[in-house]
Amino acid sequence: MVCRILCMKSLSSLATAVTAGPRVEIYTELVCRGYTPTPALLTLPPVAITVPSTILGNAVSLAQVHLPHHEQVWTTIHTTGQDITTPYPSMVPGACANHPHIQAEIAKLGAVIAIIGGILSCLTTGWWGGFLDRHGRTRTMGIIVFGPLLSDFLTFIVFLFSDTLPGKYWFLAIAPIMEGIMGAPSSVMAAETSYMRDVSESPDLARNFSLLIGIFYAGGTMGPVFGGFLNQRTGSVMAAFYAATVIHIIYALLAWFAMPESISKAMMVHARNRYADELALAVDTDAGPFRRWAKVLVKSFWDSFPLHVLAPKPTQNSGRKDWNLTCLAISAGLINAIMGSGSSIYQYALYTFQWSSLDLGYFISASGLSTVIFLLVILPAIISVWKRVLSSNRHAEEARQGTLFDLHLVRLSSVVFATGYALMGVAPTGLIFTLCFVISTFGLGFLPAVQSVATILHTGLSGEDDTGRLFGALGVVYVLGGRIIGPALYGTMYAVTVSFLPSAILWLSVGCALTAFLALAFVRLP
Repeated sequence: MVCRILCMKSLSSLATAVTAGPRVEIYTELVCRGYTPTPALLTLPPVAITVPSTILGNAVSLAQVHLPHHEQVWTTIHTTGQDITTPYPSMVPGACANHPHIQAEIAKLGAVIAIIGGILSCLTTGWWGGFLDRHGRTRTMGIIVFGPLLSDFLTFIVFLFSDTLPGKYWFLAIAPIMEGIMGAPSSVMAAETSYMRDVSESPDLARNFSLLIGIFYAGGTMGPVFGGFLNQRTGSVMAAFYAATVIHIIYALLAWFAMPESISKAMMVHARNRYADELALAVDTDAGPFRRWAKVLVKSFWDSFPLHVLAPKPTQNSGRKDWNLTCLAISAGLINAIMGSGSSIYQYALYTFQWSSLDLGYFISASGLSTVIFLLVILPAIISVWKRVLSSNRHAEEARQGTLFDLHLVRLSSVVFATGYALMGVAPTGLIFTLCFVISTFGLGFLPAVQSVATILHTGLSGEDDTGRLFGALGVVYVLGGRIIGPALYGTMYAVTVSFLPSAILWLSVGCALTAFLALAFVRLP
């Protein structure tokens, strides 16, 4: 069962990452294709074409051959009689894509798509987490994958018919709406994590979560390489999208027909009944029909939103509230905000150490490789050794000691993050900077360990095995930190401080990691 969900994770991560590079090429092609040039748009050094004035008309007609609009530039034809300005086809590769106006439009399109997807994922991932408990893991995975599939098909349509679609390339902004409604990709991660939780024993949770997240990073590392290879071999920028569509279809077929369900029908019925009772409590019989249904809609999302699932709750034995999950969620949000600083870190390295694109590629490859090795090999080996040490104890004591180990691992990982980024802030050379960043990737043991601790805390506090709702809530925290707040915070910080303290973003990461450690200091196991 564990191997099956790891295979599913490899498919979903590969399908997401394989289009990372080609997606930018698609945006570039669409923007260039949809742009109508003006004389001030694209310029080249003057090209002198000397022709007799008697054949000037023919020269101009030859210059105005029919080419795509984005391949034409304006230049001046010098003749023996007069000078004129006319469209002249440019033979310079990438003349359109390299222009600042085009680059700005590509960045704007990418930002809009990312913002729409991030906001909708925040609004829907929690609800899909509750859906996992009410209707099963495999059925939910089979439904959610239709979001990326529809997004792939829309990309095909826009690429082929962008000239006839309303808004041209901006029609592509519908794609993140489709994915966002399904909560992808965070809801996919919540479904796969919930499945892994169902098929794992408590002492094995952190190890299995580490394998799951390691597969995710491995797919993120190999996917762009695979996509670039496909495009180079086929000569088509759409080849990677065809591959992603095939992978998504295989994923859907496996989810619907091959993967066994990890929770029983009785558990699903119990979750549906509890959800129905919660909605019934939200109904105000004295209110009008519109207001009544509005309350039901808000209640249905609120019960899955992290502000509810992860909020402090009163304990059974005392009137005090339990803040364990809240503190855990705060620390997870802070660490994920650090992980959302990737583009700013790349900018800092390029600016500070005067790296080339090749140097940056080496840096990204080294960090990705160290992450995959740590999560797939080193951390599982450490957890396995610890499990053997505890094997002589009673099962209950072994389970508690395993959870205590996970809590210590979470705290240690936050310290590793702080140490690595502090060393990066004082690194004098690019090589030392890279080594320090590799050290910081060993703090990614935080991710599997925090999920393991959250599972134990939530089950002990609620008494319900509704881990789908829990991981849906954590998925929202991850999206907020890693895709919305983190990139915006670090991008703004770098823009403000680059002129006098470029390393400020690194010290901000140190502060976030230490704050996460302080929040974890208040977490107590039941």
